[in-house]
Amino acid sequence: MSMERLSKRSGYYPCIVEHESIWPGFSLSRQVVSIEKREEIQKRISKSALTQDDLDLYALLLEYGLDSKDLLRRKLRSEQRKTRARQPREKDGDQEPKGHGRIGEEKYTGARDETVPLNKYRPGDRCPCCGRGNLYIFEVKKLLTLMARSPVDAVRYLLTQLRCNSCGELFEEPPPEAKWGKHHPSAIAAVTLLRYGLGVPGKRLETWQGHFGIPLPDATQWDMIKKIGSSTVPIFKILENWLAQCHALSTDDTSLKVLELLQEFQTRKKGDRYGCHATCIHGVHNERPIILYYVGRKHAGENMGELLALRSPDSDPPLQIGDASANNTKHDHEVIPVYCNAHSFLKFQNACHAYPEIVDYILSLYGAVFSHDRSTRDMDDMQRLVYHQKHSRPLMDNLYRYFHILFEEHVVEPNSPLGEAITYMLKRWDGFTRFLEIPGVPLDNNSTERNLKGAIRYRKNSGFFKTIDSARLGAITMSILATITANGVNPMDYLSAIQIHESDVQNVPHLWLPWNYRERLQDVA
Repeated sequence: MSMERLSKRSGYYPCIVEHESIWPGFSLSRQVVSIEKREEIQKRISKSALTQDDLDLYALLLEYGLDSKDLLRRKLRSEQRKTRARQPREKDGDQEPKGHGRIGEEKYTGARDETVPLNKYRPGDRCPCCGRGNLYIFEVKKLLTLMARSPVDAVRYLLTQLRCNSCGELFEEPPPEAKWGKHHPSAIAAVTLLRYGLGVPGKRLETWQGHFGIPLPDATQWDMIKKIGSSTVPIFKILENWLAQCHALSTDDTSLKVLELLQEFQTRKKGDRYGCHATCIHGVHNERPIILYYVGRKHAGENMGELLALRSPDSDPPLQIGDASANNTKHDHEVIPVYCNAHSFLKFQNACHAYPEIVDYILSLYGAVFSHDRSTRDMDDMQRLVYHQKHSRPLMDNLYRYFHILFEEHVVEPNSPLGEAITYMLKRWDGFTRFLEIPGVPLDNNSTERNLKGAIRYRKNSGFFKTIDSARLGAITMSILATITANGVNPMDYLSAIQIHESDVQNVPHLWLPWNYRERLQDVA
């Protein structure tokens, strides 16, 4: 944009003088030069009749480097952006203002701080730009740079050894990290987290380490993982006993191969069980989430039965939350079944092609119930129950009546996909509407479905466990990692701490749980 067009749009021409400003936030002092005055100056230029004031004005423009119109416009925009950035963002009602999507440097808690020395300039030097002022320390700028490293790094310590010329005895001063041998607790924690937290296979990690020149064979990785088992097993038993006392238990399972069991299945007769399962059981004890995994030939119901055997006999029957699979309740303990409405919702969605108008009406009522549930996220259990009874019960009652009308008037065949979805829900109506009767009952089992992704991630990346023992150790480790993450604890810090204090963990494992281990660290420090 030319200065002519800029002046016509703004009506002003920026010119540098003292103690006046044309635009707020612009760092240099300016005065307002109107279009009329500028036209007078242009006439005097054409007549070669410039005054001394005109010459001083141009001298100032040339001195500050603002004779370039593009440079002036860029500096102006830069100052305006800085002014807007310094202004606090306004809130939209009760909502926090949206960010720009970038991650602030304060979030990089694992970054190392390195001070960069000043080599070219020093405080007190003359300004190389204007030549008039002196340099001083303004602020410490933080420049973040991301660099690639191997997951497990290596340090080669060069120790100077002293030897007695009489007896030949050697003397050296190794660093404190050397007492752990070749594998530091942080390295073992990293390998464990990669294997069971992210599902990275041993061969894949071995290849990645080789690219960085730090060999780490998969057999060595397994030896490192076994070392941490002595600390995780007693903690797992404590968590298992606490989980058994929870008021509500959510469960689900998926398939996960164990090669040793597959070889055993080859000798079994036809009709025997051949499945390998990974079960996830989730509960909240004293407002602390606990997530446990079990891997083997037992399905969710059998693992639930063994867990409930640890439950106090004086306790009331717990809520068992899950889908309506018969395997989930194959145990001898009394429970209150709660079924997942999300599974039922999906069954109706799958039947939409056969009865689009009917299914659309059903989903509109059912979807309103889920919408009401999202509105109760900030409520306590009793407030949520009252809210659902007021807003969701009429919708569920309408669904119940509508289902019976569809069958009684023969609008829907019972053997059709929609009829099967309706029958699936009517047979278990009490379990699907338990959230209208008991405080704290969830509408679905999505939390456990999300937690089960830990086992699914391992299956998709590593494929299988080789032996029953490795499957049990993997399930225990995945349980610890999932519980750590659910309680907002850093898994690297926790796994390193329980290795460093292994003997104390085995003696008092109840003091080394994810939510209280920091207090124990202070006691043993």
